[in-house]
Amino acid sequence: MHTDLFATKGLEYLLVVAYLALLTAFWAFAMRTQKPKAAKAHGIARGKARGWFSLPENFHFHQGHTWAVKEAPGILRVGMDEFSRKLLGNPSALHLPTPGTRLEQGHTGWAVEVDGRTIDMLSPVNGEVLEVNTRVTDAPGEALLNPYDNGWLMKVRSNPDRCCLRNLLSGELALAWLQNQEERIRMQNAGELGLVLPDGGTPVDGLAKAISPDSWDDLAREILIPDPC
Repeated sequence: MHTDLFATKGLEYLLVVAYLALLTAFWAFAMRTQKPKAAKAHGIARGKARGWFSLPENFHFHQGHTWAVKEAPGILRVGMDEFSRKLLGNPSALHLPTPGTRLEQGHTGWAVEVDGRTIDMLSPVNGEVLEVNTRVTDAPGEALLNPYDNGWLMKVRSNPDRCCLRNLLSGELALAWLQNQEERIRMQNAGELGLVLPDGGTPVDGLAKAISPDSWDDLAREILIPDPC
């Protein structure tokens, strides 16, 4: 029997190429499946409420839509959440306390100025202001474009023995609260929601103004300064 040596070698080459292609496809699939795990391990996003807003891991939320996260032993980083960004839109100024100022949880900690109207924000923690983020005072929009990263507002020294983080919301409780806040916006009538959700999904920036153009600041205060329990 005559054997075509070149045909046999060609078949071997094809088998090798097919094996390498399968190996490459398997490696690509394995890398894709690992990426979400890596993101979660670094605390990028814990969950989303109806797909609108992300909740980063290890952050603690005040119901006035402010947050605190541990920066170092006895030091907390503080800022405004993503909901605030959408609710208020682009601020013209941020009025932050100076270093040395004493903050009280649930009391006015700073103010946001939008279109000449000033909205107070509640401090999520007790403590002494150590540092303010000059990036956001120089460019106020940064606080709302990257609220959990470069948009932090200040660092606060808080007594670890009297830590107020236990009074804040985190994890599943924070997610349930944020879902409730989203539902509150969705309860607006159809005409208003058409402005708030132009693409059927993500709210516009400045959604308080879209819902109530003449008294948007009153709506913002109602949401950002909740009645004490």
